[in-house]
Amino acid sequence: WRDAVVAQGMYFMICSWDALDGAYSGARWAGNGHRVHGLFTDIRAALGDDPMVVYEVTNEPNNVTWAQWDANMRGSIAHFRESMGYRGLLVIDPIWWANSGDEGQGYDHVRYSALEAYDAARPGMAGRHQLAFAKHDYASSYPNKSWSSASWQSAQGGGQVQHLIFETEFGNYNGSAATVSKDWAAAAAQFFGNRFATHPNFAGAAAFVFGPWWDANALTAADNRTPTAWGSAVQSGLFGG
Repeated sequence: WRDAVVAQGMYFMICSWDALDGAYSGARWAGNGHRVHGLFTDIRAALGDDPMVVYEVTNEPNNVTWAQWDANMRGSIAHFRESMGYRGLLVIDPIWWANSGDEGQGYDHVRYSALEAYDAARPGMAGRHQLAFAKHDYASSYPNKSWSSASWQSAQGGGQVQHLIFETEFGNYNGSAATVSKDWAAAAAQFFGNRFATHPNFAGAAAFVFGPWWDANALTAADNRTPTAWGSAVQSGLFGG
């Protein structure tokens, strides 16, 4: 998978799923973030120190407190920096499914700053952190399934440029057909495409998900090539062509 992705000029980001699914997910993830450290160690040993490979510590922590989140993330950062010797980008998902728009709980300037300082202080980091913070969005999280750039920016601290924000997941479906909004999806793709040029702290965006898929998030048809309406919106909005 790494070879196939990198051959297309893309970064390959590996993410564990432990906080979202399995025996130690949800509230049980508290105090159990270390359970994937061996997996990451083995993956890096297999892939080597590849500048095209980056890591996302875990997908969508939920039903934990900020203090529990902080303890787990610090443990994982220490493992990557001190045990694995990895110095590259780490993507950190905030609590509440990385969806800070609705709940108003998934972005915290003070806690982000403290985690950045912790990363910068790890051996070998030369006083500079290498963290970006994830954000996830779907139409179902917006009133009337209507895209709002103002709401997105407000949920990320307004005009803040202190923290790198990485929209690692946005899509056209979130659990049921009732969540689908092609208009929202197209507007979101356009917003994230434009944001590259206008906001220096925007690290990137990833549209969910490549096809063929079983729901309205499919970017391509069954031939893995022909864009769906959602795929065309991503192509023109996010990629500008």
